[in-house]
Amino acid sequence: MNTVVFGTQRENRIRAFIVRYPFVSTSILQRIFFPFPSGQRKARQVLRRLESKKLVKRFKHGEYIYHIEPKTCQWAHTKAVTDFHFELMFSLERPDDILYYKREFEYGYGRADALYIVRVGNGGIKFFLEMDDEGNEFDKIAKYEEYFKSGLWRREFFADPLKNGRVSFPVVLVVTEREIPASEVVTVKTWRKGDNYLEVLLSGK
Repeated sequence: MNTVVFGTQRENRIRAFIVRYPFVSTSILQRIFFPFPSGQRKARQVLRRLESKKLVKRFKHGEYIYHIEPKTCQWAHTKAVTDFHFELMFSLERPDDILYYKREFEYGYGRADALYIVRVGNGGIKFFLEMDDEGNEFDKIAKYEEYFKSGLWRREFFADPLKNGRVSFPVVLVVTEREIPASEVVTVKTWRKGDNYLEVLLSGK
């Protein structure tokens, strides 16, 4: 394979990656696509070329943030979801321990920022992700409670994703720095800066 073809294929892979994970930082792209000693320099070179060819867009926010979809007022929220995904992925023993991931998961009563099914040892954990922007009252727990009470979730693939007869409702994980009301209907856990995601998800609290 000649250098030009290889370069084009890599550009296409990077662009497809940014489509799936919008508003992604240079450091994440470097770690995924350029994991070698001279990766930082090469990443800058390739990403600059992608931007100059108008295949991606970028703006500075500490470091360059790359995107394809329009930069709306929701970009910071979307970036936070992307950052969460890769912080979780990099904390796992193997990236493919994330068995399922869908951003903006519609569940009938609302829309989660994402739904995850993650393998942990011989078992796993599944959760709805809610990224709290902390600008308004957080009222999403009531929607999950209504969804649980409806019983409709029992028909979904995530009720028993490993097909082992263990039907359960996903944890609701809220990334926030404020207190979130507890629920007597669904399991709600909060993650705060500095916490380990898996420790929070697997804890009994």
